[in-house]
Amino acid sequence: MNHSICTYEVFARKMLGAVKCRFKDDADCSIEMSQVIRNNQVRSDTITVKGKGRTCAPVIHVSDLYALFIQGATYASLAGQIAEIYYKSAGQFEDLVSDRLLDFDYIKDRLIIKVVNGERNEDILKDAPCIRKLDLALTFRVMAESYDHMQGSVLVDNELMKHWHLTAQELFREAADNMEQLWRSRILPLDEMILDICGTEDTDQPHTPILLLTNDMFCYGAASLFTTDLIRDFARCAGTDFYILPSSIHELLLVPAGEDVDAAYLQEMVSSVNREVVSEDEVLSDHVYFYRRKDDRLSFSDIKSDAFCLRTE
Repeated sequence: MNHSICTYEVFARKMLGAVKCRFKDDADCSIEMSQVIRNNQVRSDTITVKGKGRTCAPVIHVSDLYALFIQGATYASLAGQIAEIYYKSAGQFEDLVSDRLLDFDYIKDRLIIKVVNGERNEDILKDAPCIRKLDLALTFRVMAESYDHMQGSVLVDNELMKHWHLTAQELFREAADNMEQLWRSRILPLDEMILDICGTEDTDQPHTPILLLTNDMFCYGAASLFTTDLIRDFARCAGTDFYILPSSIHELLLVPAGEDVDAAYLQEMVSSVNREVVSEDEVLSDHVYFYRRKDDRLSFSDIKSDAFCLRTE
């Protein structure tokens, strides 16, 4: 069956039916579809399986399911995956909706940083602590105890920060340490990453000097720019400044600065990729940044006078 001819709307309706069919013998479960607001104010359809006596439930984004469907997954297999997530996640996220969330000593080791676009998320940021860096905002989240590959988290809002009697700077210090403990920051050659993804060792491909800044989990890896001294140490060792391309909220591309680098072209490329390739809710910025190694400062590539120090005290 050619799944690509199935529209998203048709898929969503049939997928909901498949999930209801999968849980038809479980009287304690109720299935519903609703909309949530994701990063960058993107509206997303979700399927939620709510269980009797549970205070929270895993939320499955229909767009993620649709992507798997286009790749060949069936309604039945996807419904089976949802059932597996539901039954194995019992109790996994209760700490995010219980009084335990108010106990900072209990959750502090799971405090993390997610870098988002400030302008695109102003409505959310009005009620949440953050640290502003140019057009970016460093926000804070508490991770749930994860089951296998599942990750659940909740945004730290102003009320929660006040209850903990902490400042945004104090949250940053705690979360930055956690990020390195949980997901170590890495700088990787982009061409090696491409070969690894393609599953080939073809050495005849042209070499690119572009590097990838992310972390071990490739999750919220853009935060590595602010939580470690990795780029400072690497730039000094390499003896070069860098243009920084915001590939997504999960990774950044580092382009060594030089006379042959066309900053305007890089800017155009970032805008184009954001429009045509990157998921809307994972877009970080349309701006290209410039990192200056001599004083560890970051600026927009076209307005270097507005540079600020990367280190957050």
